Amino acid sequence: MSKLVTYKLGDICNVTDYVANGSFAALNENVEYLDTKNYAVMIRLVDYKSNWKSSLLYTTKKSYEFLKKSSLNPGDVVIANVGANAGTIFRVPNLGMPMTLAPNAVACFPKELNILDRDFLYYYFLSSNGQWSISTILGGSAQPKFNKTDFRSLELSVPAIDDQKAISHILGTLDKKIELNKKTNKSLEDIAKGLFKSWFIDFDPVRAKAEGRSTGLPDEISDLFPDSFEDSELGEIPYTWRIYSLKELSSYLSRGISPKYCEQGEGVRVVNQKCIRDGMIDFSKARNHDPLLKKIEGREIQKFDCLINSTGVGTLGRVAVTPDIEEKSVIVDSHVTVVRGKNIEQSLFLTMLLLQRQGEIESLGEGSTGQTELSRKILGDLEIIFPSEKLINQFFISSLSLFKRKWLNEKITLKLCELKDTLLPKLISGELRIPDAEKIILEAGI
Repeated sequence: MSKLVTYKLGDICNVTDYVANGSFAALNENVEYLDTKNYAVMIRLVDYKSNWKSSLLYTTKKSYEFLKKSSLNPGDVVIANVGANAGTIFRVPNLGMPMTLAPNAVACFPKELNILDRDFLYYYFLSSNGQWSISTILGGSAQPKFNKTDFRSLELSVPAIDDQKAISHILGTLDKKIELNKKTNKSLEDIAKGLFKSWFIDFDPVRAKAEGRSTGLPDEISDLFPDSFEDSELGEIPYTWRIYSLKELSSYLSRGISPKYCEQGEGVRVVNQKCIRDGMIDFSKARNHDPLLKKIEGREIQKFDCLINSTGVGTLGRVAVTPDIEEKSVIVDSHVTVVRGKNIEQSLFLTMLLLQRQGEIESLGEGSTGQTELSRKILGDLEIIFPSEKLINQFFISSLSLFKRKWLNEKITLKLCELKDTLLPKLISGELRIPDAEKIILEAGI
């Protein structure tokens, strides 16, 4: 790779921040926020989390005219400069509408593309080098913050433009594959959820048969659905289907343990509330428990178990399906409830049903603000409309391949993320040569 050349950020980049005539009061007086997409969007990072869509605020045309001095273009790099998220990096997406910057962030983009590649700039600030550079200008006693003047003074050491583009291409290719896998998994998840909702929530095949229409399903599956409804305490339900409580259908319904934590790489993994989001388990946020200090026998989670966050505000009621775990022993802590059916097919059925009823579960918490609890009794008393075992088994057969593909994609995505995390700092710092990085990717089969 070519020799690194050092520049001041302000010499090679345009840097801007929120423009509102120098007054937050002016912002409140002149900008109207909307709940739905309208004319323009403001990018904010003060509350930014893992989902970039949470950083968007929609505004009117009139509001945008007031803010257009801080307008943004797709691909611009935005960095939070105030609060706990200071240093968070965001890439402006292409939303097909005007965009501008909200308070508490700065935006930058190269002045001359023959000196600095825009994609390389993004990866630079995403790297440990870039994050360390930002940390040197963070100040403030009440909360971390930096200003655009200090930001412009930062020094960047970059290789020749061709090498920058090569590095951006390597890292960008990994990002695209990660994003494609996530989109594919979302589609697989939507198919499984859609099938479950059609069969067991909306009762579409039963309605079709009751009205003399085709179910659109193979005969051997269609024959498993009744052709009429009957009244029940929950209203009209398919004929012969029955109502049970969740505890009657569960072989295991219990909170986890209070762990005795140990060093990473030792003991067994413990899934906590932070791990459960969007119907999935993020094992990277799990901690480790020492089984010598507290026994875990009989507490291990199993494939298709339903995990439910059961304490606190904001996370209570979140539901996740347990994937096929390679490790023999994984447990949950005392803030998570495990629900397991009487066999693996019924475990999947209950988990899919509780995913559909997540909003209802969230409302079942009891206690004072900040101390909300989802009790085992209240959860166990949930009423479930239960179909025939043959139909549950058929759903399992019909959806199993979707889950297997999804889990395989998750494993591949994890490897891609680990590879990117390994290559990013070494490529940006010049420690790793571009041909060597390309060889590593090739050997990884990516």
